Amino acid sequence: MKNKNKKPKKFNRFQALFDIKWWFYDFVKITGFIPAILYYRPKYYYLNKASKKEFKRNNFVIASNHNSLKDPLTMLVMFYFKRLGIVGTKELFNTKFKNALFTGFNCIKIDKENVSMSTFKQVNNTILRGHNVVIFPEGTIAHEKDYIAEFKSGVIFMALMAKSAIYPVYIVKRHHWYERQRIVIGEKFDVLSMANNGKMNSSEMEQCASKLRDKMIELENYYLNNIKKNTI
Repeated sequence: MKNKNKKPKKFNRFQALFDIKWWFYDFVKITGFIPAILYYRPKYYYLNKASKKEFKRNNFVIASNHNSLKDPLTMLVMFYFKRLGIVGTKELFNTKFKNALFTGFNCIKIDKENVSMSTFKQVNNTILRGHNVVIFPEGTIAHEKDYIAEFKSGVIFMALMAKSAIYPVYIVKRHHWYERQRIVIGEKFDVLSMANNGKMNSSEMEQCASKLRDKMIELENYYLNNIKKNTI
């Protein structure tokens, strides 16, 4: 009989690389890699060289803005060199086919109205297995142009529970299918250094989420003021 209270162990690099749980994810990404790359033609911008090196080598929670329903697919293609467990609302799993598909992709189900601990445990397990977790902290698609909604504090709790840093990532909205997909990757947001013995109360988590949103806005401004002007 399995011990349900047994804590999951952290995978080493070898175990993470050959994690059988991700076979379907790997199969789909490999077979669909060429057409996806040709469609998106990824363009990356890092704030500095240190961030670029650390982002590529380590695993953590990735927080992204939310422009459209295609954002999860965009993340999968842009970060083809990583395995991503994407946090998605329970509505994405509402049919047998969708449930099988998104479960096969190791997506993490979340009920925004009644968040359960199982969601946070899945985030923690994904990080421990040497992979990454993507979350859209706005909790909804930003329909207003150039507006990033307030961040939910759940992203902070997820990072604390997984003992993980957060990397803010800004997806530049494409207005035409033929445009290159551009993405701006920020500096590590070290949640653990802001916590007291790895813990925060609800008010502190809300304040931390607000600071993370400020970092996202900085990425947006960096793109608008330093990149977009030179690419028009």
